[in-house]
Amino acid sequence: MHRILLILFLLACTGCASVPLAPESADRQAKRFIAPSDRAMVYVVRDGLYAGPFLGQVSLDGRIVGGLATQTYLALRVQLSTYRIMVMGDGGMDMLSLPVSAGRCYFVRLYVTIGPRWHLETLSESEGRQAVTKSSLAASLD
Repeated sequence: MHRILLILFLLACTGCASVPLAPESADRQAKRFIAPSDRAMVYVVRDGLYAGPFLGQVSLDGRIVGGLATQTYLALRVQLSTYRIMVMGDGGMDMLSLPVSAGRCYFVRLYVTIGPRWHLETLSESEGRQAVTKSSLAASLD
């Protein structure tokens, strides 16, 4: 009986939260994974088994850069520095610090667990590319 209730709960949490998407041409360009020689690219991707109908609002050093729904990502061209990446939404927030170097791509996964609770983690380049390739580029606010 408990298993049935859990399955019904998980099915109810697979709502259709959405965010505006960038044009397909921008999505294709971002998936080339090319960082400018004097800057870095930071990809923030939302994937995961449990996604729920929740939207995560992403900020970079306190400046909101966009929202992420399930299977979406942001591609941020940034100057060289150490950045505080934060996600906020129903269930709280999480933050991580990410130092970046010129000409490199960095990948951060945003995921939500039952609660809901938001989490951020860095990914290897191969894990990050795979997650981004399966996702669509969300429109950023900058």
